[in-house]
Amino acid sequence: MRNLALILELLLGSGDVPARSKASSQGIEEAARSMRYAFLENAAGQWGASAIALGHNRDDQVETILHHMIRGSGWRGLAGMPVRRGIFIRPLLACGRDELRSYLRAMRVRYAVDPSNRDNAFLRNRIRNRLVPMLRKRFNPSIDDSIIRIGENILEGWQALSGSAVAGVTAAVDGPGVSIPLERIEKLTDFHLYLLIDGVLRDHFGIFQDIGRKHYDA
Repeated sequence: MRNLALILELLLGSGDVPARSKASSQGIEEAARSMRYAFLENAAGQWGASAIALGHNRDDQVETILHHMIRGSGWRGLAGMPVRRGIFIRPLLACGRDELRSYLRAMRVRYAVDPSNRDNAFLRNRIRNRLVPMLRKRFNPSIDDSIIRIGENILEGWQALSGSAVAGVTAAVDGPGVSIPLERIEKLTDFHLYLLIDGVLRDHFGIFQDIGRKHYDA
């Protein structure tokens, strides 16, 4: 039988993360993440791809929700990472890290672990390496299930509120921005206005993160 070779095209990229961090006043991790996402979107455009599959798993979701709790995030942040956001999809979000490793070992598939994940100088890594193990050991062995359930409940509430609270109030494209007639929003509560602004940022400007309550208040 003739051996068949699988040929995959590989696109590589690099960038100056410290310079981006300094120029954008972002932390190193945040600057690196924004550069990775921009690179992936550009690659998808070059290849005409309809989706970009990310490797986030269930453990990542737990860490993300805890991270947002510590930062004092709003509803959307506490809901965690969505299964799909625009062109990005997360097909492994329901699978735990140990489950994925066991599968790879069973299939004899080699995998790599980013050594920077062990650097506890970063808050995200301290949550992964210290906080989550401590919560499992000292408070609740099933803390992961509890945190995931919190995220799912918040997501359901968020979707219900954002779909009904601002019904009939729409933003119109106005040059580089959007406009909303004041008479349409004068009867909205502060929270309803928060939902409306969040929708405008998400749907018209593609802003899904890094927006806190202080920004909405401003």
